[in-house]
Amino acid sequence: QAPGPRDASVAPADRRQIAGNQVVVTWNSTAGITYHIEYSTDLTHWSVVASTSKCNRGHVIMQFTSPSTERMFFRVVVD
Repeated sequence: QAPGPRDASVAPADRRQIAGNQVVVTWNSTAGITYHIEYSTDLTHWSVVASTSKCNRGHVIMQFTSPSTERMFFRVVVD
């Protein structure tokens, strides 16, 4: 795992597990911005698990398969 960007902005987000290893992350977006969802098991090393193209303004809902069964932390990073 490579460290995530150190100077990236992080968007406030909500995460929930819906079934098995399926995860949903939601946040409010700004038009024209690309976002990356990153995960970590130790809050030090971050890896991208999903990305968006340039979003419209509004509420974004991303569903994806969790890359690990370990305890994980997620963040939404502004590109």
